[in-house]
Amino acid sequence: PGSGEEVSAPVVAIQHVRVTAVAPTLNYLFFDDGSSQIPDRYHSYSSITDTKNFDPSSLYKLNALGIHYEVLNIVGKRMQEKPTSKITITGARSIHSPGDSAAASDISLLRAEHAAKYLQDEWGIAPSRIRVKSRALPERASDESATTGQAENRRIEITTNTPSLLEPIETHRLERTATPPKISF
Repeated sequence: PGSGEEVSAPVVAIQHVRVTAVAPTLNYLFFDDGSSQIPDRYHSYSSITDTKNFDPSSLYKLNALGIHYEVLNIVGKRMQEKPTSKITITGARSIHSPGDSAAASDISLLRAEHAAKYLQDEWGIAPSRIRVKSRALPERASDESATTGQAENRRIEITTNTPSLLEPIETHRLERTATPPKISF
């Protein structure tokens, strides 16, 4: 029957489909020009008590960019679950963007230190498990002649001896669909 057509003996079918979504865990965190503070777009907790409620499986509600904004929380949670894991946070800067150029050359180190402090203070990760480094441009720098390249170079990079810390995020949800999608009584 066509849409809106009345059916005398309708058959209703409800289907439950388990949906698995996978999103990459990007090991970068990007900073604003001339700033070493973690930008507000990245979701952060204000206490170690609040982090107990973080559930990576609930991230299915977010798109890939939204999941990326949880990168420090994902790493913090995984480091809690894997107590022998260690990370290196390497801060970098753009050498041509106006704010980074005007800032002190230690802005790269400050970026890495702010990320390390967040993991220590809010996730309870021991300082001995986090190595902090800095450099001018990232090892694999983007094109500095473009503003997008400059923005990409204003970052920290997280590397680890435990590859599972940076594995893609796998989320699951149950979707229900009904046939027909609408019934009038």
